[in-house]
Amino acid sequence: SWRSDAEGDIVALGGPWARITGRDPAELLGAGWLESVHPEDAARVVGIRSTSREAGISYSLDLRLRGRDGA
Repeated sequence: SWRSDAEGDIVALGGPWARITGRDPAELLGAGWLESVHPEDAARVVGIRSTSREAGISYSLDLRLRGRDGA
C-alpha cells in the first residue's frame, strides 16, 4: 500500500514494495516507484492514477513489479 500527496507523488510506501523490487524505500518516493512498474503496465497505471486524482475518487489496480535486475 502507499500514500500520496495532492499531486499524486508517493510520500509513504509499504515495506513489501522495497523487498519485492530490491530498491531502497527512499528511491520509491515521489515518482521513483514507477521505475519498478513493468513497462507494459506503466501507461495504464499512470492513466488510472491521473484520472482518479482529477475526479477526486479512490482506485485500486493490479500491476506487475520488476526487481532492480529487471526480472
